[in-house]
Amino acid sequence: MYLSSAPSSSRRERAIPRGEVVDGQPLRSDWEITINQDLTLHPEPGVAFRLLNLNASHLTGTGTWGHALMYGCKEGRLRRVFETVGHLYGIRLAKLDEKTFTIQYNVYLPNDPTCCASWEGTDTYTWFPQEREFKRTRSIKGPRKSN
Repeated sequence: MYLSSAPSSSRRERAIPRGEVVDGQPLRSDWEITINQDLTLHPEPGVAFRLLNLNASHLTGTGTWGHALMYGCKEGRLRRVFETVGHLYGIRLAKLDEKTFTIQYNVYLPNDPTCCASWEGTDTYTWFPQEREFKRTRSIKGPRKSN
């Protein structure tokens, strides 16, 4: 995968090694990664971060997992500066402004079936200029809202 200069709404990337063979069979990936959201935040002039919502789908098994990754320049190099992993059935990102974003995810109670979490969580992240990083400033978990 790569980071382009222009965000896209959804992009599919599939990691399959070129020409690798194991026991006479071509090596194939068990996972398909989809970029569901690609947001850019500019918390200060001259500072930019890319926030990606990745969905990892297990092609030969069960499970779909959501991941949030944030990249930015640090010491002249592109670096991963933020990551959350392992949210069953994906996440949702929202950019509230250039200095604030949220991550929504499913929260499963002990008796919930795998298909249907009865609660949801929302974590809010805010830019702290003194530390030059985003930090979680709020975390709310509660019953899923009716549609």
